[in-house]
Formats: sequence, structure tokens, C-alpha cells
Amino acid sequence: MKMFSVLAAIAITFNVALAPAPSDQLSQARALLEGAQRELAANAAAIDRLSGLTAVLHARLAAHLAQLQTSDDPEATLQLAQLDRALVDQLAQQTYPALDTIHGASAALVPAIGVKKLAYPLALYVPATAGDKPATLIIYLHGKGQSEADVIASPLVRSLADATGSVVIAPYAGGDDMLADATIADLYQTLGAIETSLRVDRRRVYLAGNSLGGFAAFKALAAAPDRWSSLLVIEGAVAQTDSDAVAQHVRGKPVYLVGGSEDGSITSAYLRQLAAWLSSHGALVTYYEQPGGTHSLASVAPMASKAWRDMLAGVASSGTIQEVIPPGPTMKPHPN
Repeated sequence: MKMFSVLAAIAITFNVALAPAPSDQLSQARALLEGAQRELAANAAAIDRLSGLTAVLHARLAAHLAQLQTSDDPEATLQLAQLDRALVDQLAQQTYPALDTIHGASAALVPAIGVKKLAYPLALYVPATAGDKPATLIIYLHGKGQSEADVIASPLVRSLADATGSVVIAPYAGGDDMLADATIADLYQTLGAIETSLRVDRRRVYLAGNSLGGFAAFKALAAAPDRWSSLLVIEGAVAQTDSDAVAQHVRGKPVYLVGGSEDGSITSAYLRQLAAWLSSHGALVTYYEQPGGTHSLASVAPMASKAWRDMLAGVASSGTIQEVIPPGPTMKPHPN
């Protein structure tokens, strides 16, 4: 027993010694991002013809480099840089990895999307726990000022994917122009390509969104509700311009709403009112409120995790709102 303890201690010490120090991870992230900048500049014209995203990617790489100064999660920052570099590499080389060969976190391109038939970026995470059976698929729409890579770089998203054996795919979705009709059309064309490329359980395809992505998720759901098993919206709501369409198409659909009690952008009072409104139109709504949660995914992680697991387990309201405090005053939040 003593020898085992000594060997175990040596093994733990050795593993810790092999783990990159946070400063090393940030240095690696910087090198990857600066390399991606150089590659993007050297292939700008070809990348723009292929995707139309040269300016978007220049701004994204610059923003991610600036974030290195304030990073409090070097591992996630490194993952984000790896995804950025992989995307630029694929665009520069005009390569399209087969989605069914990807394991772990990766960037990928879907060809010929939209009226201009452009390459369309994805970030995806395929956990080892997904197994060989048809996949449970979650399409996750990012928040304002974020990218598809930010979703997959999130430790929370990857840990939930691991725990539930779910494949998570974050589409580019027009960047911050997520509520445009063309963006929603591109999303559905991309979903079709994903379902053709992967062995997907069509009965277990879910739509999720955070903040602005939540607004876009409601709009997308209204466009084709039968394509989705359920909807998960974290700190998002229904845009006023989409309210009629959502009201007409949400009946019978399980909807999981997550908010923070201290969210100043999408207030808990508004989300409770939204839950009541959705329920009045026949949605099966469950509302999860994180005490002390603000307008950030990390701050509502416990309730977001519960909602994610409940959605995949099929735990849905029978028609009455669950876990909701009586509605507060009327609010009109803006997508963000």
C-alpha cells in the first residue's frame, strides 16, 4: 500500500509537471492567433472569394488577441485560438473536413451555402461519449460580439456535451446579423448539410442559443418548428418583430428558459413574463432562474446545466410554467 501511494504521488507530480503553465498556454494562443493573422493576410483575396469573410476574420483575430490581456481561463483561450487558426487554415487551403471524421473540438467548413454559394464556418465538439449510435445533436447559436468558436471553446458547453454524449455544433450564423431572414435560411441549409454528413438521430435534434443567439433561436424555431425536438434559450427572448410568428408556431414545443436574477439586460421579471406568454400560446415552458446570475453564461452555469440535462432527458412541463416567480412589470429588451 505504501509503495502504491508513493507511485501514485510520483505520477500525480509528473502529470502536473507536464501540464502547460497558464503563461505557456497564453503564449501558445498568441502564436496561433498571430500566425492566423499572417496566413489570412497572405491569402485574403482567395479567402474572400471563398467565404466573403476576410474582414470579419481580421476583426475576430484582432479581438481575440486583445482578450489575451484579460484572460482568466488560459485553457479556454488556447482552445479558442486553436479553432481560429484551424478555420483560417481550412479557408486558405480550401479544404472541407468530413464532419463524420471529427472528434473533439474542431473548426469546419460547409461548402456552397446561401445564394452566393459561399463556404460557411462551423465550430463543433464531438465528445468521446457520443459513441457509435446516431448522434444527439445540439445546434447552439452564439451571443452578440462572439463567434461560433467562442461556443465550443466554452468549458461549460464541452463539459455538458461530454456528460450527455451530445454533439454540439455552433454555426457562424451571420455573426451579429443573426436575425436577418437570409441568416435563418442559411442556418437551415447548413442544418441539412450537417444531417446529411453525420449520423444524426432526427428525433433528438435540439436548438439552443445564448443572448442574441436566443433571439435568433426563437426566430429559427418559428420558421420550421418540426425540425427541432426542443428549444433551450439562455438569457435571450423573442424579438418584437418575431412575436407573431413565434406565437403561431410554438404550440406543443418544449421550451427551456434560463435567466439570472441580477441580469440587467434580459431581466428575470421579463423572462417570467415571457414564460407566461409562451405558455399562453401552448408552449411547454420550464423557467430556470439562477440566484445572483448576471448577463453571462458562466454566471448562470448551474441552472443552464440543469436545463440542458432536463431538455435531453425529456423533462418538460405539462403546460403550466414550472420554477417561475409571478410575472413582474412589462419589459422590452433589445437583442444583445
